[in-house]
This record gives sequence, structure tokens and C-alpha cells, in this order.
Amino acid sequence: PPRSTLFPYTTLFRSQIAAARTELERATTLADGDDPVIYDHLGDVYNRLQMRLEASRAWQRALELYNQGVRGKEDGRVRDIRRKIEQVKEEIGAR
Repeated sequence: PPRSTLFPYTTLFRSQIAAARTELERATTLADGDDPVIYDHLGDVYNRLQMRLEASRAWQRALELYNQGVRGKEDGRVRDIRRKIEQVKEEIGAR
């Protein structure tokens, strides 16, 4: 499709990502906000926004919470988070 037809969708997507960022950041401040799933998703959002350092920090926090037993240790998620952290470290290092 022509680029001009994609612009509204791109704008909508970016505004949804920005809204997700706001909501996830707010969720981390709630009483039950120390949840590894919240931090994993927040890392994903930061990564989509090209905020690599923040993404890595959010994923590190998710790993810490899984290792502390919050929500139980979900090996599949932990492996996935570790992979995302390594990928971001490579991207940051490549700059």
C-alpha cells in the first residue's frame, strides 16, 4: 500500500503504545505492581519505543521478581526475558 495510507495506522499504533506505556508505568506503582508480567510487558513497550536501556531494566526487574518466587518461576518466560535482554545488550553495544 502507498505510504500515505499507512500513516494513520502508524499514528494510531504509536498512540496505543504510548498509552500502554503510561498504564504499565502506573501499574508498577500500585500495591500489587511488583509483578514480573507487568515488568515484562513494560520492557516490551519500551523496546517498541526504542528505549533500549529502560527495556533492559524492566526485564531485569521481571527476572528478579521471578527469581524471588513472585508468580512462581515460569521457566519459559524466564528464558524469553533473558533472550530479550541479550538481544537489547547487543543492539546497545552495536551503536
